[in-house]
Amino acid sequence: MRRRAPAVTLGAAGALVAALALLPLAYLVVRAAGADAQAWETVLRPRTLSLVGSTVGLVAAVSVAACVLGVALAWLVVRTDLPFRRVIGVAAALPLVIPSYVLALALIAAFGPGGLLGQSTWIFGFPGAWAALTLATYPYVYLLAAAALRRMDPELEDAARGLGRSRREVFTSVTLPVLRPSIGGPCP
Repeated sequence: MRRRAPAVTLGAAGALVAALALLPLAYLVVRAAGADAQAWETVLRPRTLSLVGSTVGLVAAVSVAACVLGVALAWLVVRTDLPFRRVIGVAAALPLVIPSYVLALALIAAFGPGGLLGQSTWIFGFPGAWAALTLATYPYVYLLAAAALRRMDPELEDAARGLGRSRREVFTSVTLPVLRPSIGGPCP
């Protein structure tokens, strides 16, 4: 009987948190249901749909790039004997202390017209947003993946290598499934 009370309490607390998280969505649904035809015409304009499509594409591109970069850096720092890997590990997490808008302005100052490193216009638009957001978000994936790799027993990978698997096969069949729960939220 005593074990049941904490489970019920935790379930109720979880349901309350979920309800509060869904409250803004419920408000939007209620407002959309009461919208007139002109509002729906505005939402369904080709330009609006194009912007929504670009945003979804940017989210997908940033998610994939942040996952690839974060997992690769975590693997290099935790699983290799790379020189200065502790310094690299600290440097990989440093973008967390820089506000994303400062990072974006630094990229424009470096790569934009009149910038220090080039006279390129790629920094504006989709490629620039992709680069800035990827650099601002990959540390979250890096920290989660590095923690999971530190907890993972390296003998699992050694055993797979001993059974004749290539490094790539070991990564995809042993390491990545262990990492997936840690990085499953931000990575596709």
